[in-house]
Amino acid sequence: MSDRTLWYTRECEEWLRSTLDQEPRPPKRKLYPSEELWNVFVAFILGRPMAYDVDLKKLEPLPFHVWEFKTISVRAFGFFYRRSTFIVHHGEMKRNVANWGAYEPHIRRVRDYMATIDLDPPPCLTETRLQDVL
Repeated sequence: MSDRTLWYTRECEEWLRSTLDQEPRPPKRKLYPSEELWNVFVAFILGRPMAYDVDLKKLEPLPFHVWEFKTISVRAFGFFYRRSTFIVHHGEMKRNVANWGAYEPHIRRVRDYMATIDLDPPPCLTETRLQDVL
């Protein structure tokens, strides 16, 4: 069995329940956005192979150590607290972060959250390769 762990914050839980669960299924798609995201979360937890820039990606600027889970419709932002332990802070529909500049507020929100919790420095993994954080 996998030793991967996924945590999410209260802010993420609120977004999952109030926003993501209300999103309709896009035309010509089999899954609702919420189902897409849960599928990638389950794949992560079960230890299935994850592809960089398909399932997970570290966002630029890299020294901020913010990662995103990716689906066709959804982005979920957070960080690797320890190897194979991911904390999801919040999410957003992909259509709202379609260009690079739209990621900056999400990176800032995750960084601000990391600054508020009492974790030993560094509060997250600083590696940039997927195989170093899984």
